[in-house]
Amino acid sequence: KELSHSFKAVQKPVLKYVIDEDDIGRLSWVVRVLKQEQQLFEPYDVYFDALSHEFYMSIPINRRSLYRYVFDDHYSTLLPGNLVRSEGGPPTSDNSVNEAYDNAGNCYNFYYNVFGRDSYDDQGSPINSSVHYSVNYNECFWNGEQMVYGDGDGVHFSNFTNDLSVICHELSHAVTQYSSNLRYYGESGALNEGFSDIMSSSSVIYTENPNNERVDPATSWLIGANSTLFKINPVGCFDCPLAVRFMNNPELDGTSRAWYPDRMRGTADNGGVHENSGIANLAYVLTVQGGVQPQLKSDEYVIPVGVTMSQQIYYLGFTHYLGHTSDFVDARVATVQAANTLYPDNYQVVDSTGNAWTAVGVVENN
Repeated sequence: KELSHSFKAVQKPVLKYVIDEDDIGRLSWVVRVLKQEQQLFEPYDVYFDALSHEFYMSIPINRRSLYRYVFDDHYSTLLPGNLVRSEGGPPTSDNSVNEAYDNAGNCYNFYYNVFGRDSYDDQGSPINSSVHYSVNYNECFWNGEQMVYGDGDGVHFSNFTNDLSVICHELSHAVTQYSSNLRYYGESGALNEGFSDIMSSSSVIYTENPNNERVDPATSWLIGANSTLFKINPVGCFDCPLAVRFMNNPELDGTSRAWYPDRMRGTADNGGVHENSGIANLAYVLTVQGGVQPQLKSDEYVIPVGVTMSQQIYYLGFTHYLGHTSDFVDARVATVQAANTLYPDNYQVVDSTGNAWTAVGVVENN
């Protein structure tokens, strides 16, 4: 009872003889629990004396490695700049520094708590971020080694450090770099972009409420909502909320595709890496919340799986079953394989995973 406010048992108690910190042997009940520490749920083994029922020790199971370093680039383009905050350091007077620090942690926490991934490379590497890059710079990016944040021009974009959907999108490119290493061109590049949107939207849902299984279709699928200041498609969708992409209806941004047979072909946009990413985005959304292709180009109805299982399926499929030149059909096969691996007795989950790809026009004979 004393520990119930912060510990949740996840395994049955085991009776063991344990040497305590005073080198005394004690017959003990050992319980595997999850302990909430800020936004993290850490596994611990908790020890109780079997005779007195006294709690006397807890030992963490994981040795996680969240290390954040934030640099101020002072409006130059020379990276990384001056170190202004490091892991465990107090907040500074610069909101951009604090937001970059906090949101790098939010993205780390999402990957660690949900998938057990320790930083972008799963080896606990530090997350380095540089703020105030260049002047009026309308971009935030992962350069292969670190995060880089422009401040925006105040007309099209505001400061990107306050937008978790953008930050975790870019850090997910780093995850791809250290897993499937999808080539940033053509269909593999579109999958690279799609994975980043999929993981970043899921990170926002998780950060708002780690136990949330039901998403809000009006807000959960917006990319860039906290940093976009202009209408991305004022003629085609004047009433759309401010964002750069709409995962549940990709065509609303005026360029993205939501139906594989209509995919962009050619060399522009690195072979359509952004325009065609909407196909993977919509497949994920349909897996999570169910429904049909929004332009009704398919009559396939998808039964919802929910965000908890869907994000596990897409994470496993994209990080373990795809390779450098994988295409959309490969992504369908990979996610269905992941669903079979994770939920072998749940045929509905497996069927919905495949049906979502069918709904966006990706079938195995493509």
